[in-house]
Amino acid sequence: MFDLAENPSLKQLIADFDDQMKPIAAVCHGVVGLLNVRRLRDGSALVHGRMLTGFSLEEEMQASGDEQED
Repeated sequence: MFDLAENPSLKQLIADFDDQMKPIAAVCHGVVGLLNVRRLRDGSALVHGRMLTGFSLEEEMQASGDEQED
C-alpha cells in the first residue's frame, strides 16, 4: 500500500481522469493512492475539500485478528 502514494504512473493516471472529469474511486487501502495527486488545472491536491474513508490502523488490526489487549 505504501508504494501507491508515490507511484508516478498512478498519480498521472488519476490526474488525467480528474482532468477529463471521469469518475475516480478507491476502496479499502486504495485511498492512499489519491493522497499525493495534484490536479492538472491548478496544482491543488485532488483530495482538498473532499471527504475520504479508509481503514484505520485499529480496523486493520481487528480485520487481521491482531487486536492487542490493553
